[in-house]
Amino acid sequence: MAYFNYTFAAQKGITPQDITNLQLISQNRSEDLSEYIEKYVNTASLTNYQEKGLIEYVKPKKKSDTAYNTIRLSGKGKELLELIYTPNITEGDKQLFDYLVQMYFNEDAEDRKIGNKKNTLMYISQFRQIMGFSLHETYYLCSLFCAEEKFTKIMEYVFFNKKDNPYGKFKDNIESSKLHIFYETNKERIHEYWKRVIKEE
Repeated sequence: MAYFNYTFAAQKGITPQDITNLQLISQNRSEDLSEYIEKYVNTASLTNYQEKGLIEYVKPKKKSDTAYNTIRLSGKGKELLELIYTPNITEGDKQLFDYLVQMYFNEDAEDRKIGNKKNTLMYISQFRQIMGFSLHETYYLCSLFCAEEKFTKIMEYVFFNKKDNPYGKFKDNIESSKLHIFYETNKERIHEYWKRVIKEE
């Protein structure tokens, strides 16, 4: 499931269509998408991206290569696209983190640890926003998970264990999250639980 931070993109003058265009250009590095770029990305947009320093052109590999074969995202373009794919941490996420810490360290949790606080806060925010869950839904999902999955001793690992994905980022590997797997496995029951415990948003 892809996440796009449209608010951040708009602040940078990037439209939803621009995001699609930049993704096409990004993938053109590893697969030939020149046909789609030529068909769907207009010249005015390419000029705009070049003026902003978001794209560049590499040396053609074949005589038959056109500008559409050689177009790439610049370092600046890659950085911008990465930021657009990253959810923001909100004040609500910070409060949710505090609530989860209180819940996680109950009287039966003497041997539990938070793990990396900064990463855990980031994972909470990204998980919630990518999944489209409210703060309440995320809290009660975590509450149910921790009540039933006693083996998870480190709060950070509820969301993501870097040891299992040493070269990956959480937002790109959310399907491997224990919490995500728990949700997908128990989706119907969880939604019924939410109906019972969440009276109003």
